Amino acid sequence: MDWQATDLNRSWSYAFLGVARASPAHQATSEITLSIENWTRHMRILVACLQPRVVGTQAAKSVDVDRSFHVCVSCVT
Repeated sequence: MDWQATDLNRSWSYAFLGVARASPAHQATSEITLSIENWTRHMRILVACLQPRVVGTQAAKSVDVDRSFHVCVSCVT
């Protein structure tokens, strides 16, 4: 199994189920917040690994983890 399957996908599953799917079993605000924080941490790892390989390309310019997740956090808080 790879990093995406074991760490990355697990990090956002609670927030996805609670916010996007509105699952009644996934509505604990503290757990949603923790899930978003874990997802953000994993995205920063991913950006740190990939950005040196795409510097100067459109992909490098489009990677903005903080801005993307500010929207998610504001939905929960």
